[in-house]
Amino acid sequence: MSDTATSIAIIASNFFGLPIECVSEYDGGVQYRITSPVFGKGRGVSLLITRPYRQKYSAIAIFDTFSTQLINVWKAMDDEVLTCAAQYLESYADRLSVDIDIREHQLNSAEGIAQAMRELRTPADFFLRVSATIQGDELKALCEITQCAYGFLLFISGAISDDAAEKEKDGELEGAIRQVSSTRYERSTRNRMLCIAAKGTSCAVCGFDFEKAYGAFAAGYIEVHHKTPVSQLGESTAIDPIEDLVPLCPNCHAAVHMSNPPLMPEKLKAMMETRI
Repeated sequence: MSDTATSIAIIASNFFGLPIECVSEYDGGVQYRITSPVFGKGRGVSLLITRPYRQKYSAIAIFDTFSTQLINVWKAMDDEVLTCAAQYLESYADRLSVDIDIREHQLNSAEGIAQAMRELRTPADFFLRVSATIQGDELKALCEITQCAYGFLLFISGAISDDAAEKEKDGELEGAIRQVSSTRYERSTRNRMLCIAAKGTSCAVCGFDFEKAYGAFAAGYIEVHHKTPVSQLGESTAIDPIEDLVPLCPNCHAAVHMSNPPLMPEKLKAMMETRI
């Protein structure tokens, strides 16, 4: 495995919170294949990233030999999950080229994608390609393609799942209580991904970036703060990942929780700025 492939796997695993594997191959040029053991062997979908032009990377979805069952999973997925996955894909449209065709119909809206998924019959009915122009940082381009395209595939496959069953609008319901050895409040992995897809992985208060501080192995990591504590949400509550969540480094995350109720991140940032 090349250093670049290793870095892609680590960064993607940090981002998704799932085991992601990446191997480099050579077929007239270096290419990268993204997979995950969350899919059964031979029954999942991988991402093949190639470099068709000097300044461009392009990724397409590749189905395994026995992946017809996966199509049935997609067709049976909850409407809100499919729409949420499509909105996640759309969140990258301002910086990546995203092409999705279902049964030879090119789609460009979240609602259209969700509806068309119901019409899938075989893997041949589905085509997904995500491309990025290389602007200096090749690893960043490779990782962003992976996060966008493979994130969408994980979404619609149910791999990015949560214990909270009810969902609403752009995000999922959060705050459902489950009895274990103590009281635990459920958090949505999907909401976290939607938040950082839109806002990035730098701290919204101090600007700390794990990759810049520690190197590629820490890229993609950030904590996500609920402006209203999950413990105060009561029973499952609709969360807007853009309005209600914010990426914070561990220090700033701890700082906002040093008061009750927690400080708004904007106020903590203003307090920091007056000390500089």
